[in-house]
Amino acid sequence: MYSFHQCGGNVGDSCSIPLPPWLLEEISKNPDLVYTDKSGRRNL
Repeated sequence: MYSFHQCGGNVGDSCSIPLPPWLLEEISKNPDLVYTDKSGRRNL
C-alpha cells in the first residue's frame, strides 16, 4: 500500500509539490485507488 499527498495549495503555503502525473493517470483509470468514505466521497 502506498500513501501520497501533495504539498501546497492552501493559503500561506510556501511550497508546491503536486501529486506525480503517473499517479493522477492511474487514479483516472481506477477511482477506487483513492480513499472513499462511507458517504461515497473520495479524497484525492
